[in-house]
Amino acid sequence: MNLIIKNLKVSVFFAFLMSASANTLSSNAFYTLVDSHGNSVSSNTYSGKVQVVFFGFAECGDVCPVSLAVIKEAYSSLEPSVKKDVQPIFITVDPERDTVSKVKHYVSHFGNMVGLTGTSENIKDAMRSFKVFAMQEIGKTEFDYDINHTSLIYLLDKNGQPCETAPSDVSTVELAQLIESIASSKHICKGFV
Repeated sequence: MNLIIKNLKVSVFFAFLMSASANTLSSNAFYTLVDSHGNSVSSNTYSGKVQVVFFGFAECGDVCPVSLAVIKEAYSSLEPSVKKDVQPIFITVDPERDTVSKVKHYVSHFGNMVGLTGTSENIKDAMRSFKVFAMQEIGKTEFDYDINHTSLIYLLDKNGQPCETAPSDVSTVELAQLIESIASSKHICKGFV
């Protein structure tokens, strides 16, 4: 019974998040979280770099690993002069299960990816800032559940401003081209619509 009530609260909260921000253009994508080494970081930590951000969770069996693999391959295909100006980032939507050590292990499979976690409140703030939706599904036990979540790849320009989103099924080539365009400052940023 407690699990059902918890899931209902989570569902209502994330439905509120979506309705509260559905029709507004995000002008700021900010987060203050903890990296996979236990250090406090924010979106300002990566100032001067294009941030390629994906929200997901380590227990995700399909969309997350595929999307992170695409980000890894797109990053790997960049010229060294562009790579130095790019930071791939994974932010969990499941802070209860995705501890610092679990996130560190998870992102180790995806090259230069930085993994971020934090308190539930900090994660909710980051999700709200990026307009990310996540809803925990009812599971067999309190820690055996799945999460439906937004599966976009978010790109921030070198000033940390929202620039563009890409669908999770974007090709490696298309994502690399988009990253290069933003890194070269030739891309006109639209924000996160």
